[in-house]
Amino acid sequence: IFSTATGRIFDAAPSSGANRITRMHRGSAQPGWLARLFGREIESIRLADSRQRYGLPHYHAHHALTDALATAELLQAQVLTHYRPDTPLRELWY
Repeated sequence: IFSTATGRIFDAAPSSGANRITRMHRGSAQPGWLARLFGREIESIRLADSRQRYGLPHYHAHHALTDALATAELLQAQVLTHYRPDTPLRELWY
């Protein structure tokens, strides 16, 4: 999920809980001031880690076709978790 306030991408996985915040990229391991304020734990947003949070099976990484399939499955899991089943596809990208 993209936050316009911070310009960061967050993974709001169902198992991540309210006390976790996800890093957008490699870099400083220091959480932002807001995360420190609320005592949130930093989590990885790597494909394998995100898939694990959604209960998806592990795939061997760094093969284009396998990574594409793994990413598509993750997107489906995220949409099923965060949107109603009757949500039109056009509402996901506006």
